[in-house]
Amino acid sequence: MISVTGPEAQSVIEANFTPICDTPYSQTAPRKIVYGIWTPTGEDLIVYRSCTDNFEIHCHGGTAASTAILKHLNSDRVQELTPLEFKTISQGLWKSEIFEALSKASTHRTAKILLNQLKLLPENINTILDDVESGHSQAAISKLERICGWSDYGIHLTQPRSVVLCGRPNVGKSSLINAMVGYQRAIVHDAPGTTRDVVSQQTAFDGWPVELTDTAGLRTSANEIEAIGIQKAKAEIESADLKICVFDVAEPWSAEDEATCALVAPDILIHNKCDIISNSGTKGHNISTQSRPEGILTSAETGVGIDQLIERIGQTLIPKTPPPDQAIPISPKQTVRLREVISQLSTAPPNGAEERNSIATWLRSGGNEPQE
Repeated sequence: MISVTGPEAQSVIEANFTPICDTPYSQTAPRKIVYGIWTPTGEDLIVYRSCTDNFEIHCHGGTAASTAILKHLNSDRVQELTPLEFKTISQGLWKSEIFEALSKASTHRTAKILLNQLKLLPENINTILDDVESGHSQAAISKLERICGWSDYGIHLTQPRSVVLCGRPNVGKSSLINAMVGYQRAIVHDAPGTTRDVVSQQTAFDGWPVELTDTAGLRTSANEIEAIGIQKAKAEIESADLKICVFDVAEPWSAEDEATCALVAPDILIHNKCDIISNSGTKGHNISTQSRPEGILTSAETGVGIDQLIERIGQTLIPKTPPPDQAIPISPKQTVRLREVISQLSTAPPNGAEERNSIATWLRSGGNEPQE
C-alpha cells in the first residue's frame, strides 16, 4: 500500500488513475473503494480516499506494481518519505519517535510503558511550549528537568541493560548464565579457562530487557588467547550497568578472591556451588565461619538462589519506577533535545519574546527545519 498525502495529492491521483466505472475519479465520493488502472504503468489497483488530501493506493501481490508506481510518482512532483519521516509529518515529531521505539520493544511491560508515553509525552511537551511562549521560562525548565530525570530509565525501555558476570576461572559463571536464561547458552567444562571470549545473551527479568554477559576468568595467564579474553572481560566489566562477581563457596576464601573483589567492586556478590557444600558434612559446618563477604548463595546445578539472584538484579538495575502520569524521554536524542531547550531557556533574556518563540519552534521541530 502506498499513501499519498498533501495539498496536491488529489490532482496527482486524478491525473494518473482511471476508474473501471464510467464515473471520473474527481466525482467519486470520499471513503469509497474504487477499482481501476494506474494509467502510466497499466497496473490494476484500488484507490481509497480517507480524507480530503490523503489517498491510499492498494497494489496487488508482489513488489512489481508498487515499485513501478513509486518510480512514476517520484518523477511527478511527489517526494518519497521514509516511514519515520511520514509518521513525523502525520503524527508529529514526538509521537513518531515513540512509535519507532515501540517497534523495538522486546517485552510486554516496556511496550505498555511506551504506549502510555504516546499520550503523556506530547501532552507535556505542549504544556511546556505554552509556558515558553507565555514567558514562564522557569516553570518550563522545572518540567523539562523532571522529564530528563527519567532519561536513563526511558532509554533502557528499548536498550537492554548490560549485566556482566565475572570472577576467577571455574567458579561457575557460565553455569549461572545457563541457569538464568533457562538453556545452555554458554559452554560449561570443569577445566579452568574454558570461557575465553565474551558470550552475551539477551533475556528479560520481571519484564525488563537485560543482556547477560559471560566473561573469561580473571587471572594471570601465559596463554595468548586466554589473555586476550581476560582483557575483553575487563573492558566489559568497566562498561557494564551491573557487575556480578562470582566465587566458589566450596573453596576457602583466599587472597586472590579478595583481590578479585577489590578489582571488580561488584554490585552483587555470589557464592556459587552451595550444593557441593551442603553435600559435605565437614565443609557444611564451615560455611558460616568462613571469612568471606556477604553474598547470595547459589547453585546452578540445583537452582538454589537463582530466583533470588534474578530478583536482586531487577531491584538493583531499576530501584524505582516513574509515577504513571510521568512523561519520560525514550531515546538519547530526545534527552539531548530537551537538555538543549533547558540551556537555551536558561540564557534567554527575561523579556525576549522573539527568543522564546524561536526556542518554541526549535522544540517543536527537534532542531530541524519544519517539513512542508
